[in-house]
Amino acid sequence: MGNSKELRKSLGAISEPFQLCKQLRAWQLTNSVRNKPGRGCKHKISRTLERKIVRNVRKKPQTCAKMIVADLASSGVDVSRNTVVRALYYDGLQGHRPRRTPLLKEWHITARLTFACEHLKGKDEFWRDNNCS
Repeated sequence: MGNSKELRKSLGAISEPFQLCKQLRAWQLTNSVRNKPGRGCKHKISRTLERKIVRNVRKKPQTCAKMIVADLASSGVDVSRNTVVRALYYDGLQGHRPRRTPLLKEWHITARLTFACEHLKGKDEFWRDNNCS
């Protein structure tokens, strides 16, 4: 058989090479190996506060995350910008920057209008002459 020292090993020592100690301990205590509820990182802001933030952003879509953080800091809640962005993201609100378009001056507008009018008059000949096929 085996050595007498091997027979006297504890349950933790036997399961250590297989990394089963935690599972065996959980099974002994609860007859289950499921994770207990309440584990993990705690939320910095509650669901109620998240809903309040989302409601305010839906009312004023121009509000940025920095403004929300400053508003929360004035009310005594210390959260980071990433926390606010994550709360908005969970509710389907994502920040987007508007596409930059060039500012048209008056002469741009008149030049485009004249170009369009010139090419509108002779469009049949233009398409017949410049046909790619």
